[in-house]
Amino acid sequence: MTIISMQHLSTPLMLPIMISALLFSAPACSNQTAVNTHEDLTDYKEGQASASESLASTEKPAFITKKIATFDEPWAMTALPAVNNEPPKLLVTQKTGELFIVETATGAKTTISGIPKVAYGGQGGLGDIVLAPDFATANHVYMSYVEAGNDTDNNKFGAKVIKATLIGLDTAKPRLQDLTPIWEQIPKVKGQGHYSHRLLFSPDGKYLYISQASAKKKHQHRI
Repeated sequence: MTIISMQHLSTPLMLPIMISALLFSAPACSNQTAVNTHEDLTDYKEGQASASESLASTEKPAFITKKIATFDEPWAMTALPAVNNEPPKLLVTQKTGELFIVETATGAKTTISGIPKVAYGGQGGLGDIVLAPDFATANHVYMSYVEAGNDTDNNKFGAKVIKATLIGLDTAKPRLQDLTPIWEQIPKVKGQGHYSHRLLFSPDGKYLYISQASAKKKHQHRI
């Protein structure tokens, strides 16, 4: 619908432009003095060569590729705040339902426990993770995942977002606790297509944005 509408709107705007082009080009064609000279062609080629040399000489940033760790169906990644200029640590979600702390210096992966049960299958599973604006003081994180329904929603699935506290960051057994649902997809749907459920905080930290894939049936959101 949007593409069709844009095409209809552009038709009357294009017509005067096309007519103007024809009016200006007609005298040029009839004027025998309006021809390309060798001098014009030479200037054009020199300009093109100069532009190509300028583009080729543009310095590009140097990158070094280094393998840090491997995963089975990773979905999202976010960096933990740096501490005392140490190499950064990453939080990485795995679609199958695992969350890891990854040491970028060594590649070591530590599993975080306390992850809610996810409905893994198709394009569903554990999804995004972002740090809350107050992470430095409260260790709050937000996660999205797909859960299976029950009772009347049996064999149906929907996206969900929770808030949790990440504790034990510097221990061998980090975990999530105080899991609090803040958003869920209603109604749940059959099949396990793409749910989107990407998360993003506004620059001022006052709003959490949650993306959701469109569907034929209108969804409500419980917050």
